Amino acid sequence: MGERHTRWGMNIREARKALGMSQWDLARAIYSSQAAVSRWECGTGHIPDDFKMALATTLGVSPDVLFAWEVAA
Repeated sequence: MGERHTRWGMNIREARKALGMSQWDLARAIYSSQAAVSRWECGTGHIPDDFKMALATTLGVSPDVLFAWEVAA
């Protein structure tokens, strides 16, 4: 399960960086905390469902791509 978490964490980080956003910028955009974004990117934190769509929308990435392992599982 850790490898799957690492994959979506990397997806979030890559999409955020491609937009030139800091973790703080992303957290503010989705009404979360920088610490939560950091945990998600490291794959150590659970992402509540409401934040999954907010992340995908803010990052301009389909949820199916951002969280690909969940669709394939």
